[in-house]
Amino acid sequence: MKKLVPAALITSLVFATGSNTHVIAETQDKKQQPSAEDILGQAASLHEELDSVYFKAERTTETAEGTVDSSTVEKQWLYEQDENFYRHIEYEEEDRTSYLFTDLEDPNFLIEYAEGDDEAQRYENAFTENADLGHGAHSYEYLLEHAELSLIGEEEVNGYQTYHVQATQEGQTTDYWFDQDTFYEVKTQYQSFGTETYSTEILDYELNPEFDKGLFQAPDEIETLGKEVLSL
Repeated sequence: MKKLVPAALITSLVFATGSNTHVIAETQDKKQQPSAEDILGQAASLHEELDSVYFKAERTTETAEGTVDSSTVEKQWLYEQDENFYRHIEYEEEDRTSYLFTDLEDPNFLIEYAEGDDEAQRYENAFTENADLGHGAHSYEYLLEHAELSLIGEEEVNGYQTYHVQATQEGQTTDYWFDQDTFYEVKTQYQSFGTETYSTEILDYELNPEFDKGLFQAPDEIETLGKEVLSL
């Protein structure tokens, strides 16, 4: 004989099952979310494996009252090529674009000019000690050893889904946002001891772009001066 199950009991079972499923899903999400230490470790590993990177960033300075004091947009291409380090920077300054890049012929020198110039200056690169893509990895490893870390949560930054990590050391707190897909840092923000707030936001980036020689040569119509050694 077929037994009948009361409708009230069926309803109770459905709600109970749904509730348990929701709890299980929440528990799984919490288990899958990495710790602040895991995120910084992944970011360090990423930089150790990079051969090149391109990014477009906006750098902003705000006063203690929240007023924007300065804001600049820049593009950078960084390459490790044939055991040399190449950097190309473009930044907007007073309604025109300035260019600073490693000399393709001799990576120990830099070339600099601005939009509309007829001449470019060439001088010795005095800052070669940190000239490698692995330098970012060292910064994250230092934080892992010396900073108090916490995962604030998940946020969207300029279209990127990110992990928000906060690092505090010696009374100074810095906030970092990492792209969840790559663990590349897409935003940094810190306050200078209660006064100005400095932030850098990545608007666009590409990991391991192909080397472009044209980025490290002045245009043909621009004369390059300072072939001799000039120190910064």
